[in-house]
Amino acid sequence: MENFITLATDFECSRKDTFCVAACEVINGEIGEVKTWDWTPESSGIYDYDTHREMWKNISEYLNGKTVLCFNTGVTISSIRLSLEYHNLHFPEIYFYSIGCLVLEYIGYDAYPQRRAFRYLGYDISNFDPAYLKVRPLAELAVKALTVYGGNLSDLDSKNGFIQGYMGYDKYEVLTPSFTHSQMLKYLREEVEVDENNFNPNFKGKKVCFTGALGEVASRNNLFALIHQMGGIPTNSVSSKTDILVVGNNGDYISSKLLKAKALQEANNPIEIIDEKEFILRMAG
Repeated sequence: MENFITLATDFECSRKDTFCVAACEVINGEIGEVKTWDWTPESSGIYDYDTHREMWKNISEYLNGKTVLCFNTGVTISSIRLSLEYHNLHFPEIYFYSIGCLVLEYIGYDAYPQRRAFRYLGYDISNFDPAYLKVRPLAELAVKALTVYGGNLSDLDSKNGFIQGYMGYDKYEVLTPSFTHSQMLKYLREEVEVDENNFNPNFKGKKVCFTGALGEVASRNNLFALIHQMGGIPTNSVSSKTDILVVGNNGDYISSKLLKAKALQEANNPIEIIDEKEFILRMAG
């Protein structure tokens, strides 16, 4: 088994005064200690750029040359990249992969949303708990999946939707594409079985569509998987059969999906239009 680290950040969580980046190193299949870097968000008004730049420099040096596995690759790697850019630092040279894809393919367990992955291992950890609590369970998941896989991470086939990428010096790229939205919907429909015990009554049997960026939750494909797991029916277009449209941040732009949903409401169609905050509340059941 290749050596790697699992990596998590608190960027996507807004329920704390202190954020952190956390990593857990796995060497020859053995899980090591958790390493953390803590800082205070800028919104507190006491952000010290020079001090935090030194911290991000240390993070970059630690990551350099390592293979990195994340649960939500898009959020974690992009947040690291943007922070390094903000502090005028070069990217570390890393290859990164998605743990969620590994778990689904080789353990046969649908680990979305992230809290389900933790409960699979017996951890009572939510999506909004600190990063330092997540990286060791993520390492355990990755070791289990890679033990079954038995191959090299670099050999993973892009047709299975594995997210792989490279970051180095001033370069950042996804090397293998994830599923398109239509491919993901077809994959969920035909390949991913769901457990009725995990159904959420707020979404069970309902057709749910998304528009705009939902920053606190996940990528669009992860959102589709989440709705599917909760017993709902994810869709990528609004029609008279749509039950819920979840509206994220579109800036000043009004999407065609939102315009169509409002027109359906005016025609007395019972479609609901909710924002990200309401969506998260409903996910909590």
